[in-house]
Amino acid sequence: MRFYLDSEVIKVKRFMILITVFIIVSVLILSSCSSKSPEGTIKRYFKAIMREDYETAYSLLAGDMLKEKGSLEDFKKGFENMKKHNREIVGVRIEDVVLSNDKKRARVHFVLTIRENGKESDYRGAYILTLHDDGWKIEGSIF
Repeated sequence: MRFYLDSEVIKVKRFMILITVFIIVSVLILSSCSSKSPEGTIKRYFKAIMREDYETAYSLLAGDMLKEKGSLEDFKKGFENMKKHNREIVGVRIEDVVLSNDKKRARVHFVLTIRENGKESDYRGAYILTLHDDGWKIEGSIF
């Protein structure tokens, strides 16, 4: 009888460890795609564009970048025009993040993968982000 109880306790402990690991991994994955970090903001921006969720992508813009992109309708049209010409963003990879001393500005270098007529090509770029009350926003670009 004692052996049976010990094996049940071990099973419960293993289950609790697995649940804890799952929760930790989930939190890490979700936080890396949030606006709480510069790199998370860039990933969220491009993933929103890939899903054609232009409202979310547009909400991550501020300052000069917002002026450059114009209205939400203009922003949408730019990406719809890309699709019309058989060009689409299919991936983004963060290469480097440089924070200012006060941790309120960041430069994020990334590689954007674009598929054009079935062929994928990588393009390097960098965005300047600033920290706002509601998270990091894309202020400008360096290409």
